[in-house]
Amino acid sequence: MEDTSIIYLINFFVLFGIGVIIFLFWGYKRTLKYLETAKMEAEKKVKEKTRELEELTKRQEDIIKKRTKELQEKVQDLEKFSKLAVGRELKMAGLKEEIEKLREELKKYKSQE
Repeated sequence: MEDTSIIYLINFFVLFGIGVIIFLFWGYKRTLKYLETAKMEAEKKVKEKTRELEELTKRQEDIIKKRTKELQEKVQDLEKFSKLAVGRELKMAGLKEEIEKLREELKKYKSQE
């Protein structure tokens, strides 16, 4: 009787050990599947966020190009205005000199009369 009890006991522990191993392996596979799914979801989110950042960068670059062009046009307009204003001022200074010379000539002419 003792021999069969020992055999039953050994069979129990062997079967119990195999059951524990199967349970642990099943848990490992389940955990592995969960981790793989989580990894795929994280990669998908990273790709989506990367795409969004690329789109935002492109939009910002377009805005910067547009504003740079607008500023260059304004600078050109200001340069044209500056040239006109300086040219006008130079002409005015020349005319003032000419007026002064004419006044002096007029004074000489009046004094000769």
